[in-house]
Amino acid sequence: MIPTHNRAALLPRAIKGVLAQSASPFEVVVVDDGSTDDTASVLEAIGDARVRTVHQAQAGVAAARNHGARVATGEVLLFLDDDDDVEPSWLQALTDPFADPAIALVSCASIHCQPDGSQPRESPVRDLGAAYDHIQAKFDTGTYAVRRDAFEAAGGFAEEVASGEHHELGLRLVDVLAARSWRSTFVSTPLVTIHDRASIDRSSNDPHRLLTSALYFVDHHRQRLARSPNLLANYLAIAGVSAARLGDFPRARRLLGQAARTQPTRVKHYGRWLLAAVPPFGRRVWRADQWQGVTTTQPAERG
Repeated sequence: MIPTHNRAALLPRAIKGVLAQSASPFEVVVVDDGSTDDTASVLEAIGDARVRTVHQAQAGVAAARNHGARVATGEVLLFLDDDDDVEPSWLQALTDPFADPAIALVSCASIHCQPDGSQPRESPVRDLGAAYDHIQAKFDTGTYAVRRDAFEAAGGFAEEVASGEHHELGLRLVDVLAARSWRSTFVSTPLVTIHDRASIDRSSNDPHRLLTSALYFVDHHRQRLARSPNLLANYLAIAGVSAARLGDFPRARRLLGQAARTQPTRVKHYGRWLLAAVPPFGRRVWRADQWQGVTTTQPAERG
């Protein structure tokens, strides 16, 4: 399914890529999340019975994906963003393994294109570390397919999470896989091209959203994340820097101090804490209108 909001110029490319798939049958559920541009007319003009459109008042991308999952009729769910491209074999490769009833999750590698036009980079499927029970998987848009039963057992997307919602779902999916003796598998070939937007252009990098989302990870998954201290420290650092950008330096110091204690070997945590301890310097470095500086994607565990 494809959630969209005011991306009428880009949406047709993503839909065209899915309609060109070698596998069949399938359906494309497009969830229009309160668009105010020409999205509705663009969707009406497609004229393909495999494309189903649902509209909702703007509620965010996680809510749109959950809406799409509820109305979808298939037993396997795939989630694609409205500006991404897929290979013609994407659907076939990600769904064929589900012929084995023990498989509940299938991942593939991806290609990432940067907004500055630099050389695209391949992002392979990796061991996600102890926090994810060391499964070989990816939880980026378009890089995984999940059995509906597993998605529903995990509770779908957490609608409070506006950044990293796929990775948050992944933390709950590994619990479901373990509880039901389901397995995951992967395809090494890159099957989706993700067009990364500049950090400043991503609404998910708004400091309010980053703070709320990072704290959700920490509050709801601290025990799991603690198995991979670098991941827990990463989310604490995201929350701390976001608090600093919002001018809440006491909170920033507490969170960045926790990050340093969680991963004491990483010098950068101490540098951030020192900046938060001297607000005049911190304000110069962490301006609220500059959202770059802390990774907002889920890194693989690196020891």
